[in-house]
Amino acid sequence: RWFGAGPERALLRLLGLFDRPAPAPALAALRAEPQIPGLNEGLAKLTDLEWNQKLARLRRAGLVAEVNDADKAEVDAHPLIRDHFGEALRKENEAAWREGHRRLYEWYAGSAKPLPDTAEEMAPLYAAVLHGCRAGLYQEAFDQVFKKRIRRFKEHYSIKRLGAFGADLSVLSGFFAEPWMRPVAVLRESDRALLLNEVGYALRALGRLEEAVGPMQASLAACLAQKDWSNGARGASNLSELQLLLGQLKEATESARQAVKLADQSGDAFLRLARRTDLADALHQGGQTEQAVSLFVEAETMQRELQPEFPLLYSLRGYQYCDLLLARGATDDVRRRAEQVLQWRIPEDSLISIGLEHLC
Repeated sequence: RWFGAGPERALLRLLGLFDRPAPAPALAALRAEPQIPGLNEGLAKLTDLEWNQKLARLRRAGLVAEVNDADKAEVDAHPLIRDHFGEALRKENEAAWREGHRRLYEWYAGSAKPLPDTAEEMAPLYAAVLHGCRAGLYQEAFDQVFKKRIRRFKEHYSIKRLGAFGADLSVLSGFFAEPWMRPVAVLRESDRALLLNEVGYALRALGRLEEAVGPMQASLAACLAQKDWSNGARGASNLSELQLLLGQLKEATESARQAVKLADQSGDAFLRLARRTDLADALHQGGQTEQAVSLFVEAETMQRELQPEFPLLYSLRGYQYCDLLLARGATDDVRRRAEQVLQWRIPEDSLISIGLEHLC
């Protein structure tokens, strides 16, 4: 009420679009022409001097944080203040609210490296996805930023190389109408199934096991409905591993058998061998050792045929076999296998592969 409907209130509403301190270039993108009623009118034509005067008034009123010595152009406010003014803008002018997030989506996506290498460099892309979701650009943000630049498609860079499960889960929340069971309807059907699996995988990795069950089961059901045997095999495998962690041995074995069946239907050679080691591990954990050994031997034969240069099971599959061999007292065999696999290591190995090789 004190500031009325002037530029000070408009400035606070711009800050309400952020969930972090606002970089000066991002604010400049929001202030830029064309003027959008409810978003930046009264701000687009301000000189730098006038802009700084408005900020100073808001700082004196305690509504904007004091100058950050590390970045004097950055502007921040208390999270409660940001939330209040962001929600006020959304309720009074949703079109302006979406346009603001669209501009921030483009700014953050454009300010990051095309393919960031570190968690710090990846931060603008995570921000871009969240702003893209709020702008209603769900499919574009999922395709062009999350899958292409954060995950790097099948490389799964953010989790396999950076271990950024928490950051991934946070940004994936933007694609849900009801966490963690109902993705937004505007996404492609296949992407909705993928999203459920990725969320379940991240929840499991973060130790939130009970929460992970629902999305994993929903993802598997969606893949079966779409007759997507490859992703169905992966989904059944992830569900089996989760059920093992929960101590549900019977259910884990049934899910692993389903994963083998779906992998065989897919015709994918790698999936066929990998899903056999899932079932072998479930059988081993349930005390059915001889059946497990037979499946591991079968999988390793398939491995030699698929990759003659790597005749032993490696990564998680190799670790599972070594776990069984250690239980049978075959320590020398495990040491030989681990030493051989460590010699094969390449820079692209995932964190889990490197860790499990050392653990063996």
